[in-house]
Amino acid sequence: MYPQQLQQLRPQQQQQRQRQQQQRQQQLPQAQRRRQQQQRQRPRQQQQRQLQRQQPQPQRQRQKQRQQRLLRQQRQKQQQQRLLRQQRQKQQQQRPQQQQRQRQQPQQQQQRQKQQQRRRQKQQQQRRQKQQQQRLLRQQQRRQQKRQQQRLLRQQQRRQQKQQQQQLLRQQQQQLLRQQQRQPQRQQRQKQQQQRLLRQQQRQPQQRQRQQQRRQQQQQRQQQQQRLLRQQQQRQQQRQQRRQQQQQPQQQPRRQQQRQRQQQQQRQPQQQQR
Repeated sequence: MYPQQLQQLRPQQQQQRQRQQQQRQQQLPQAQRRRQQQQRQRPRQQQQRQLQRQQPQPQRQRQKQRQQRLLRQQRQKQQQQRLLRQQRQKQQQQRPQQQQRQRQQPQQQQQRQKQQQRRRQKQQQQRRQKQQQQRLLRQQQRRQQKRQQQRLLRQQQRRQQKQQQQQLLRQQQQQLLRQQQRQPQRQQRQKQQQQRLLRQQQRQPQQRQRQQQRRQQQQQRQQQQQRLLRQQQQRQQQRQQRRQQQQQPQQQPRRQQQRQRQQQQQRQPQQQQR
C-alpha cells in the first residue's frame, strides 16, 4: 500500500467503528423491548393454562391447538423481524465499504487486471499441463488396451487349439470305438455265413433223400397203375370167357383149364414184384 492510500483509509476506518458502536447502542433497547413483551405475555399464558385445566378435554385440546398456532405465528413474525433487522444492519455496514471501494476503484482495477493476467497465465499453464497429462494417459491406455487385446487373442488362440486337439482326440476315439464295434459285427457275419454253408451242406443229403423218396413214390404209383390195368384186362377176359362158354358149352372144360393155367402163370411174377 502507498502512504497516501493509508492516510485515506484511516478516517474511513474510524467512521466504520463509530457506526458499529451506534448500531450496538440501538440494538440494546430492542433486546429490552423483547424482554418486556415476554414478561407481558407470561401472565396471559398462565391464565390460559388455568382455563384449560378447568375446561373439559376436547375444549382443552382445541385451545392447545389454537395456542400452538398463535405461538407459531408469533415465532414466524419474530423471525421475519430479525431477518429485516439483519438486512438493515448489513446495508448500513456495507455503505462505508462501498464508498471506500469507489475511492479505491482505479487502484483495485489495476491490481485486478494484474491478478487476472496472473490467473490467466496460471490457468493456461494448468491447461497445458492437463492436456499433456491427458495425452500421456491416453497413450498409456492405448498401450494397455493393445496389450490386453493381444493377451486376449493369444488366450483365444490357445483355447481354440486346445478345442481342436480335443475334437481330434474325440474323433479318433470314436473311430476306434466304431472299429471295435464293427469287429464283432464282422465276426457275426462270418459266423452267419459259415452257418449258412453248413446248413446247405446238411440240406444236400436231405434233398437227395427226398429225391429218392419221390422216385420211389413215382415207381409205386406206376406199379399201381399197371396193376389196375391188369385187373381191368382180367375182368374183360373173364367176360369174354363167359360169353364163349355160353356159346360152346362142350369145349368149356379144356379151355377153362388152359386159361386158369395162364392166369396163374401171370399172377406169380406180379406177387414176386410186390
